[in-house]
Amino acid sequence: MAEGFQIVVPVDFAPHTQKLADYAAMVAEKFGGSLRFIHVCRPLGVYGGFAHHSFDVATKEMLTYYERKMSNLVDKHLGSIGKVVLGDAADEILSFAGDIEAELIVIGSVGSKGLEKVVMGSVAERVVRLSPCPTLIFGPQH
Repeated sequence: MAEGFQIVVPVDFAPHTQKLADYAAMVAEKFGGSLRFIHVCRPLGVYGGFAHHSFDVATKEMLTYYERKMSNLVDKHLGSIGKVVLGDAADEILSFAGDIEAELIVIGSVGSKGLEKVVMGSVAERVVRLSPCPTLIFGPQH
């Protein structure tokens, strides 16, 4: 069982990430919570029936890159924890929130519309619909 008020903050390291992290830190401070950042990388693998060992190498390099970025983010928010995983973004976020018994998820939304949303799906939308706890959406205009 997790201790304290756990706030899961999925990050994608887009330009709005620092604003999202700062907002989540403000919420954590007001409610005595602790931040649990997560970044989910989509694994490189078989595409169109084509698989090559270079995908494994590229995936490892991608993980190393994002682990370094996560380390920098965690350093800016003392007491926070960061995790980088491979998988489907919404599935991994929801699993992480459930595993640590999160009481809140603060997630950014890129504001996809129309065909882009239909084709790509919306991670934030899936997380809101399936979340085991309340979810706060941080819009791109903030």
